[in-house]
Amino acid sequence: MTLNSLDRHRPEDDLVLDLTNVLDDVLGTTHGLSTREMEEWLPRLREAVAAVEEANYGFLDLPERRDLMAQVERVCTRSLEGKDTVVVLGIGGSALGPRAIFETAWGPYGMGEVGAPGGPSRRLLIADNIDPDGFAQLMQQLDPKKTLFNVISKSGSTVETMAQLTIAWRKISDAVGADNTPQHFAFTTDPIRGFLRETANRYDVPVMDIPDNVGGRFSVLTPVGLFPAMATGIDPKLLLGGAAAMNARCRGVEVESNPAAVLALVHFLMDRLKGKTISVLMPYSDRLRTFAEWFGQLWAESLGKNKSSSGEDRAPVGQTPVRALGTTDQHSQIQLYTEGPNDKLLTLIRVEDPGVDIELGAPGLTDGDSTLAYLQGHTLGEVFRIEQTATEMALVRAERPTLTWKSRTVGPHVLGQLFQVYELATAIAGELYNVNAFDQPGVEEGKNLTYGALGRSGYDEKGEELAAYQSRTEAWVLGGGK
Repeated sequence: MTLNSLDRHRPEDDLVLDLTNVLDDVLGTTHGLSTREMEEWLPRLREAVAAVEEANYGFLDLPERRDLMAQVERVCTRSLEGKDTVVVLGIGGSALGPRAIFETAWGPYGMGEVGAPGGPSRRLLIADNIDPDGFAQLMQQLDPKKTLFNVISKSGSTVETMAQLTIAWRKISDAVGADNTPQHFAFTTDPIRGFLRETANRYDVPVMDIPDNVGGRFSVLTPVGLFPAMATGIDPKLLLGGAAAMNARCRGVEVESNPAAVLALVHFLMDRLKGKTISVLMPYSDRLRTFAEWFGQLWAESLGKNKSSSGEDRAPVGQTPVRALGTTDQHSQIQLYTEGPNDKLLTLIRVEDPGVDIELGAPGLTDGDSTLAYLQGHTLGEVFRIEQTATEMALVRAERPTLTWKSRTVGPHVLGQLFQVYELATAIAGELYNVNAFDQPGVEEGKNLTYGALGRSGYDEKGEELAAYQSRTEAWVLGGGK
């Protein structure tokens, strides 16, 4: 058993998408898609793909944006000397993307000693919640003199991130003095406007851009993800190279050969024709656990809408994303998926060579006619792969539609491919559903109510609305004193 995360930091094979187990030949006509059903939607799919390519959304060109890569390199050179810890202050896409990159590259346990060959060059901590209990624990373990805070907010005013910033700024200032405080911060924000941009200019804080035409949940291949990657010893070019390779497979080709288009169409038709209102993403790789969480935000926030793309009221749409992990969730969720309501489209991610394997067997446990003798001569990876195949087979036997991504290995290059194909598929699915995949009005209402309650200028009415809600009569409450 040899562990070296750097072995995975190389270009890997292209991802393969296996659609066999969503077809009616396998599942039957009630739950499987027929060739006729898909062919009927090909003209509309071509229109959707053309609309996305014509719109030229900013995330499409990120793999080729050398100017953003130059910003990351400049800030790393300027800011990281003497720092052994990078703390990301961000929420949503500003946290899920960096965490997915770090865990894919270094493993869920940060495989390898920090600063040693084969391990991350710095510790990465991500503060994506403002629970005082958790945030206080994070702050207490830091050495302020060796910490860099990477503050990420496209608007430059995200309330959770700004609240964290005030605490971090005070902690650093108390430790190193006001004059030296800016040296412990790097901002990632809008290129022109916003509080973070203004503060960066005022205090000479290094700052990197989130392009104006790239939304937060589509920003992982901007400095949002690239700076934490490079700061911890990951070559961002591997991520960008994987995304560029997927771009080449998806753009300027017939929709039948376009993985993103087919992915979008299958999800859409399974939802609208077969009643699969839940999309389960289940990687068989600890390294991709957080990628599934990143997908959850992307799919939910982009497609869960009750207005058309032109702003008219419409029946609500959107699949509910669910994150699972093989083999962990074979013991917590698969019972529901095989025998519960048949309302789910499942996607498995299979990695043929995880890069390490461990022989099974132990004297006194697996020799002779022991109960565990059947494990002798096998490996942990063999059991892992067999269980993935067995789960897939059980799902198919239960007529549960199942997609499977296949990859020989897993690392930053494969992750770049996954990021790009799912962002493209989300944009195309938005066209199929006729919704705006790039706004989030349901999120904004909660933000505005919070601003009002905290007394932010211009949000007085929202503050009054929240106060009225808090003072309402509670009609059904269990427990507590009289």
